[in-house]
Amino acid sequence: MHFDYKQFRIDVTPLAFHGHYFARAIVYQCGSDGELKEEIRWSGDTGKYSNGKTAMEVARQWAGLD
Repeated sequence: MHFDYKQFRIDVTPLAFHGHYFARAIVYQCGSDGELKEEIRWSGDTGKYSNGKTAMEVARQWAGLD
């Protein structure tokens, strides 16, 4: 799942692996045409959770969306 904010796209899609979900966020800069230009910040894995919803919320918090 991603969110657009000004000239940025923030992807908070959790990684599912062996029954766990890892929270992560990636921030991309977008060009004036809306195309992704480059990755500018990556959270790394910010924790392991039992469900995707919690992992996504943690990633959103890291990115400052909540």
